[in-house]
Amino acid sequence: MFKTRPVNTRTLGEYLISLRDHLGISVAEISKVAKIPPKYIADLEQGDYAKLPAVVYVKGFLKTLAKIYRVDEKNLLSLFDAE
Repeated sequence: MFKTRPVNTRTLGEYLISLRDHLGISVAEISKVAKIPPKYIADLEQGDYAKLPAVVYVKGFLKTLAKIYRVDEKNLLSLFDAE
């Protein structure tokens, strides 16, 4: 008999939303703190990568968000690269 184990299939966007929700702050608030336009935070959270600027900027956004959310930036970057 096989036992199934839950697999973490959370997307980068879902993870970013959960981190922001955990802190209880809005997209507008995180935008001010991170100095990232709110539309880019929303696009990241929605996984709408086509609307984001060049990858170098997105990776910078993720590093900034990792510091604010107090998570490992490598984790955010690897999730982004995987998608």
